[in-house]
Amino acid sequence: MEAREKIRRLEEYKSYLSQWQRTNDPPTRSLINQNTAWVRRELIEARCFSSLTLTPPAITGGLIMENVDPFLAMFDPPYGQNLFEVVVDMIDRCIGVLKAGHVPGENKAKIEAVQTTRDLHPEIYEKCRGLFLKGAYAEAAEKGFKVVRDRLRKLTGFETGSEAFGKGGLYVKGAAAPNVDHDFNDGVKFLTMAIDRFRNEKSHTSDAEIDDPARAYEYLRLSSLAMHLLDSAEVRH
Repeated sequence: MEAREKIRRLEEYKSYLSQWQRTNDPPTRSLINQNTAWVRRELIEARCFSSLTLTPPAITGGLIMENVDPFLAMFDPPYGQNLFEVVVDMIDRCIGVLKAGHVPGENKAKIEAVQTTRDLHPEIYEKCRGLFLKGAYAEAAEKGFKVVRDRLRKLTGFETGSEAFGKGGLYVKGAAAPNVDHDFNDGVKFLTMAIDRFRNEKSHTSDAEIDDPARAYEYLRLSSLAMHLLDSAEVRH
């Protein structure tokens, strides 16, 4: 998920908190509960989450409470303290981190993945790296899948692995030994078929559920392997 979408969801969560404090209506509380786990995880990853130490009012006394999770206690806060304001402050800090582009773990993963894209097949690198660098991870992965399909079509006239190796008579050289040649070609066929299935799955969702640069790179690596293998392909009838 890109930073802009994360910010939108965090702002939406803040609006739920504000509405709950005004109305105390059950549907809003339900929305808060449904989104709390995600928001809390984002705060932790941005290093904006912190537990609390709460002290009782001097006039009444009581135990000092340590390591209080404000998300777990905000609907029933100890000593009547308003923990919604604490949560909103954490969210605002997280939004600031996202706007600055300095999410620690996310940036590290992106840098490492960008560096390793240089090892991809030249066609995958050329056609997908720009999308990857812009953070369009789903589009980059889908583009890699299309590059493989284009190669199959160029070789055989068919776009899918099953048809290319079936009707198209595609054969890939490179088996470790003659007695495993059939297994090797089946492996390449099933790899291209898997890529086709991944492409269908990703193309039928709004954001393809790829918001991690490392995961996007793994999909690109899959397409890159297929392209390297297809470099040694020919048609046999």
